Amino acid sequence: MGTQHRLNTFLPCRSAGVITSEEIERIHKEVLKFERIEATSDPMRELIEDLRPELVHKLPPKETH
Repeated sequence: MGTQHRLNTFLPCRSAGVITSEEIERIHKEVLKFERIEATSDPMRELIEDLRPELVHKLPPKETH
């Protein structure tokens, strides 16, 4: 069985909306470990889509609102 995670479990919410380059690198390292991500927030999805498009396949399908 593969590794599945809720990305927001590992990544605390940034209330100020500012994320450092060190945090982006940490996110990248965490996502690389996962086979699939079970759930993530919209802002985290956007971050991965914008900065690490090669990892988008690990994200869950987009929810339609």
